[in-house]
Amino acid sequence: MLDGRKLITRQGHPIHAPSWFTESLPGQALDGELWISRKQFAKTLSVVLDQNPGTGWSEVHYLVFDAPDLSGVFEQRMKQARKLLKTMNLDHIRWVEQKRCNSEKELLNFLNRIEAKGAEGLMLRKPGSHYKPGRSANLLKVKNFQENVGTVIQHLPGKGRNQGRMDSLLIEMDNGIRFRLGGGFKDAERENPPAPGTRIVFKHYGYTKTNKPRMASYLRLDLEI
Repeated sequence: MLDGRKLITRQGHPIHAPSWFTESLPGQALDGELWISRKQFAKTLSVVLDQNPGTGWSEVHYLVFDAPDLSGVFEQRMKQARKLLKTMNLDHIRWVEQKRCNSEKELLNFLNRIEAKGAEGLMLRKPGSHYKPGRSANLLKVKNFQENVGTVIQHLPGKGRNQGRMDSLLIEMDNGIRFRLGGGFKDAERENPPAPGTRIVFKHYGYTKTNKPRMASYLRLDLEI
């Protein structure tokens, strides 16, 4: 989030951008995302969360998709924000063009195309909506998930709510890569988790740079022989 003078996270924490990145800011609150390129999420986080901003910021762009303080519904805010950014003519601050979706079929086709390019998914915005900070029914994230299988290697104990029972499983995929799987389990499954050697099915949203499943979550036992 750009509050008009400085960059802050959605939780209100400051982002320590170099002075050249922020000195030409428009004095207008702009909702957006710091971005380097697709499949560079980890690199982007490393650059923008560093309290001593370095040369990595030369690759960063601020992609704008709303202007909270402008009046009117989204379509009106979009028109004003686009005009403002065009006047500023700053290469590192860009408006994200948005298009109207006319059918579910069109939505799914577009989703599949951008995911094939490495995008995580789509954000749907309710037409004619007013800006609302935080989570809102006016915004909906849409993305496909992938299913994969792996073998339980070990039960990993928990703390707090999961004290005395399984917190996560160490899973090995068929390619030999191991990762911790902690999401998607019901209480009964944590009390009596799949035994080591059991094949399980999990869902995930692509892979990290180290080829581990991103945002993996347990689905079910793999009953195929």
